[in-house]
Amino acid sequence: IGKIRENVGLLVFVIAAAIVAFLFMDAMSSAGRGQIDPNILGNVDGEPLMRNTYETRVKQMEDNYNQSGIPVDDKTRFQIREQAWQQYVQEKLSEREYDELGLTVSNKEFKEALLVHPGIVNAEIFKDETGVFSREKLTQYLESLNLDTDDSGYAQAQAQRRQFKSFEQSVYQGQLRDKYNALLNKAVYVPSWYAKQ
Repeated sequence: IGKIRENVGLLVFVIAAAIVAFLFMDAMSSAGRGQIDPNILGNVDGEPLMRNTYETRVKQMEDNYNQSGIPVDDKTRFQIREQAWQQYVQEKLSEREYDELGLTVSNKEFKEALLVHPGIVNAEIFKDETGVFSREKLTQYLESLNLDTDDSGYAQAQAQRRQFKSFEQSVYQGQLRDKYNALLNKAVYVPSWYAKQ
């Protein structure tokens, strides 16, 4: 202990040099790996998920909950964030399969599916005085969402527009999924004579 006390300066120098060497080595290994972009949350099938895309999805889902009257507490917010991530993963993996098979949904098919979807047909806001679905009411609703930034109710219209876009996206994805499932079902056909054997 006496010798250590005599060489305190040398000991401090050795410790400082070791710390500097450690920090330098860590900085060099980080530079070699490349810097991680804080705006990329993850990759699915080689495609990055950007933070703003993810946050938009989460906001749309929170708007859906709020519009439905479901309170969004911390537990629900965590579930929403997890659900948004799982939806993104499912969509990206499915999109690759759809692209390889050449599956698409035409505008006509999409509009037809949208106009018979229970979420549209059964919504009270789109029914006329007799209680029947009205395309005019749907058109009026969509036009009412086109407000300027200085109009009152702009924030609410933005939230409703995000909610409707999210709904349209789910209908579109549902159409693609139905086409894909129909292809799988028809590909697994077994003739009755073969099944008997």
